[in-house]
Amino acid sequence: MKISSIALCLCLSVLFLWHLPAHARGPMRILAVESGPFIEYYHMLYGIAVRLKEEGYFRTVPPYEPKKNGAAALWKWMSENSNSRLVFLEDGFFPGQWNDEKLKEIQHNIVNRLKKKKDIDIIFAFGTSAGLTMANIKTDVPVIVASSTNAIEAGIIPSENDSGKNNLIALVDPLRYKRQIEYFHAILPFRTLGIVYEDTLKGKSIVSLKEIEAAAEKLSVEIVPCLADKLYDLEPVIIADRLEACHKTLAEKKVDAVYLTSLSTLDPEQIPRVLSPLLDAHIPHFSQTGDDEVKHGVLLGFVGSSFAEGRYAADVLLRISEGVLPRALSQRFHNPLQLGINLGTAASIGWNPSLSTLLDVSDFY
Repeated sequence: MKISSIALCLCLSVLFLWHLPAHARGPMRILAVESGPFIEYYHMLYGIAVRLKEEGYFRTVPPYEPKKNGAAALWKWMSENSNSRLVFLEDGFFPGQWNDEKLKEIQHNIVNRLKKKKDIDIIFAFGTSAGLTMANIKTDVPVIVASSTNAIEAGIIPSENDSGKNNLIALVDPLRYKRQIEYFHAILPFRTLGIVYEDTLKGKSIVSLKEIEAAAEKLSVEIVPCLADKLYDLEPVIIADRLEACHKTLAEKKVDAVYLTSLSTLDPEQIPRVLSPLLDAHIPHFSQTGDDEVKHGVLLGFVGSSFAEGRYAADVLLRISEGVLPRALSQRFHNPLQLGINLGTAASIGWNPSLSTLLDVSDFY
């Protein structure tokens, strides 16, 4: 009876400590893994920092210096400027370099660190590949997956309502790309839509192919695919070559429009060359990714979604730091519909957007 009473007291003490506010339980030490350098991860991390500043975890907003590999530098700033309640580990940012073998190595190192140093309280995973890698770690440490194109289709979580694991949450907007295509179709009605993607399970999940096909079926639109053997873990010039070739093929097939699916490894400097077959054929096109691609020449895309997702991820982080189980939190995040337009590209394909379309635009390039 005496032993049972002691055990009961210990269990209650552990539960009490877990449900104490973060500042009472001690600092929360945070680590992050990114799939590879991607401007959207910078925007998302910047959203996290801005939201945490509003809650008093930073004295100032970090300098806004967006670039493809800027997330690592921003993480360094966060590690040097956060207060003692949230600790962004100085050696806790792991770039996956768009390489599955590198991510497996990172996973192995983090597992060892969890066993030996035990200095990690929360793990962020940015992107689909990093999300898959971190979600499969056997640990009780909370894992937050963000900026995954479609966490359900990729197999990170079983559904939008349940992550399947007490320590896991993956932010999802299950109708995001369906809304994109419907919006694009409302602005520029098309009967055939060209898309490029890697013809693998990974490639299909990264671009959320099932969601694209569902949207096209609803709109009675024919999908015209151009399949590539490989579009990831390659030199930027090779990726651009393959995309340019596919866009030439789609232009020759006289598609009405092209949906530029997510390709995180595409170098922004290569975008004008990749788009050239579409511009020559006066084919309208829409970015699945958004901000940076529209800035560099893509006709249309929604902007600001990664920043907004970062703000939501920060709220998730704070709830977990207060003792809430990740699985108990809502995974559903609704991306804002803020339209960006490249007016130079519109002029080059001979498209004069209507006044109603221009009134919906939040960012002009």
